[in-house]
Amino acid sequence: MQGMGLPRTSAKLMVALACVLAVPIVAAPPAVAAATNCAASTGPLDLSTFFASAGSGLVGGDYPHSYPLPDGRVLWLFQDSFVGGPDTPRLDHAGFAHNVALVQTGLCFELRWGGGPAEAPQSFLGGSLEGDLFHWWWPLDGEIGSDGNLHVFAAEFVNGAGTGAGSGATPVAVWRAVIDPVSLTVLTFEPAPDPSDRPLFGFSVTSDEAWSYLYGNCYRQFTEPMFVGWFDLTCNAQVDVARVPKGHFEAVPEYWDGTAWVADRDDAVPVHVDGTFADPLQVERLADGRYVAVSHLDDWFGTAVFAYVAPSATGPFTLYARVPVATACGGECTTYFAGFTPWRTASGSFEIAISNFTWTIATAVEQPWLYRPSVVTVPSPDEPAEPIPVLIEADGTVALRLAGRNGVDREAASVALTLVAAGAQANGYVTVWACGGPRPVASSLNLAPGSTVGNTVIAPVGADGRVCLWASARTELIVDVQGWMTTRSDHHGIDPVRLLDTRPGYATVDGIGAGGGVVRPGQVLRVPVAGRGGVSSASRLVSLNITAAGARAAGFVKVWDCGAEPSTSNLNVVVGQAASNLSVVALGLGGELCAISSVTTHLLVDAQGWWGARGELAPVLPSRLIDSRPGATTVDGFGLVGRPIVGGEVLYVPVAARGSVGLGEAVVLNVVALHADRAGYLTVWPCAAPQPATSNVNFQARAARATLAITTMSEGWVCLAVGGAGRVDVVVDVMGWFPARGGGYVPLVPSRALDTRNR
Repeated sequence: MQGMGLPRTSAKLMVALACVLAVPIVAAPPAVAAATNCAASTGPLDLSTFFASAGSGLVGGDYPHSYPLPDGRVLWLFQDSFVGGPDTPRLDHAGFAHNVALVQTGLCFELRWGGGPAEAPQSFLGGSLEGDLFHWWWPLDGEIGSDGNLHVFAAEFVNGAGTGAGSGATPVAVWRAVIDPVSLTVLTFEPAPDPSDRPLFGFSVTSDEAWSYLYGNCYRQFTEPMFVGWFDLTCNAQVDVARVPKGHFEAVPEYWDGTAWVADRDDAVPVHVDGTFADPLQVERLADGRYVAVSHLDDWFGTAVFAYVAPSATGPFTLYARVPVATACGGECTTYFAGFTPWRTASGSFEIAISNFTWTIATAVEQPWLYRPSVVTVPSPDEPAEPIPVLIEADGTVALRLAGRNGVDREAASVALTLVAAGAQANGYVTVWACGGPRPVASSLNLAPGSTVGNTVIAPVGADGRVCLWASARTELIVDVQGWMTTRSDHHGIDPVRLLDTRPGYATVDGIGAGGGVVRPGQVLRVPVAGRGGVSSASRLVSLNITAAGARAAGFVKVWDCGAEPSTSNLNVVVGQAASNLSVVALGLGGELCAISSVTTHLLVDAQGWWGARGELAPVLPSRLIDSRPGATTVDGFGLVGRPIVGGEVLYVPVAARGSVGLGEAVVLNVVALHADRAGYLTVWPCAAPQPATSNVNFQARAARATLAITTMSEGWVCLAVGGAGRVDVVVDVMGWFPARGGGYVPLVPSRALDTRNR
């Protein structure tokens, strides 16, 4: 490993990590500062993007703790960290420290450590006292004290083998750093008033009007040389609590014994015990006096952030939310540790920082962005909960509250959703509309017995913050939130209206385009849109649900502005099954659109909304970005995979600067699955965020499926993953993009709002 060109400390750490499959790393603060770089906002996606870019010089790090300062800045501390820059290609090309700091001023961050060059930085806390990989400190929680300084607790670790965060690494004491909140100079660093290691009081810190509470966890993760045996199962899943007079962190604490506060720490009893391996709570006090806690249950081996609420600092802590957290690279990666940041989303959700890493050290060395934190959202206990129906009955309606949930603002005008139906007991359809009005005669998703089908929907939100979902047949329903429209958006959501239905005997909103008979291959239909069914005569762009029914062969449908016919399609047609897909289409002269099918079929068109002339959403000539089929072409020759994509594989898709798309905030994609050898699904998301536990395209074996996806971009990129164990060809076409940040559309990392299967 020395031949890899690592600084001495980094090389030794890599050896240690290689021996234990993959364990975390970190760095330090003020004596030395690196370049300052800025995030776009303090929203979860923008913070994840910022950390993923390594623009601050933090090439890798974990266990992020954030400490608000009196002047409005925020001090971040990280454990085992790598120092370099956004162009540092590998972890073994960066300097290593056991802890480092980021100083956040507004949206800009400055990296600091304790001294020395970036190639061999000293840790921010305890750098001059460390013994390389034999002896070091990892930051815990802290607060501003009664003396006006920031007090941060830290765990002192030793490892007699000199392998750092590996087998034998053991916490031996708690220390306390006193930091000047202006200069961020470490004024003192010494053992805490209660320095004992089991548990480490100060793992989490929060205060009420009279007391500061120090929560303790034993943090013993490396006690044995074997996998799960690393964790001391006798203490990692329990949390104790002590207290000192508010802000007097120099005082000796007293301890909760289950009924009263006592002086003898040996009488302390846990206030929380959960999980199999670990449940190290991070606790915050709410303004109403309740206490909320988050934990990445079972640490490296867990898959979700659990949220708890308690009436007092001593509990009981009651579980109220479980938020799945996907890894950055499927089964090769893991997530761990959940900690509060100072921010909340528009809907009131907490923004929670989590750590990411890989199970094989070589992967992290070569791809350092996999060892950088990300930010996810966890609902507050005040966000409205929805009852989950057993399943949707035939002719049944579910009113689903979305305003104030899943990152959607309470004043949202419309929402972008992925709607999935599974286990339908008959052919039929689902309609989505704003609750409060009559159900429209239109479809949002077509049902097929024995198949899992999905579609994207842009639906207005009712006055009560709900959307309604009606099913014509008994089915399970899954709803994933993709984003929302503000009231200042140029998008005007409408309840769906039927503009075209070629089936004899079926109606449209105004009789135009009704009952014209099947569409023949190559026949071009001109469909008037502007000025019909709530679509303004001044509209320039519309969102439409296109449905093909009764097709006599497999094929495709194209919809466009009646100019030059595009080379890409909007909908893939299936024999014997109605297929639908949302399309965002620019209107041609006279407010018309054109449609053509490659096979004989009936066509239906339902309008869901329209955009005016402000240019909030920029349509583009549909262009192919990815095509995995051998011999295929794309708009610029990139994205030619040449083989099917296998289950668990992730594609990194460059979007910006391709097909007339700029470096904007979000992009509209048509994502197609073809030639699958078994059922599965595709998930699309911004690469800076962990992969969400959601889907965009649900496909069956040998059947082509297309779904529109509206997703934010991470520095011009999106990620696409295949779910399931099979192989499938993937095609991605770009249809439009949102150029401006802070416009009327707010993209989100997808999250699940409803799943009737969870019962």
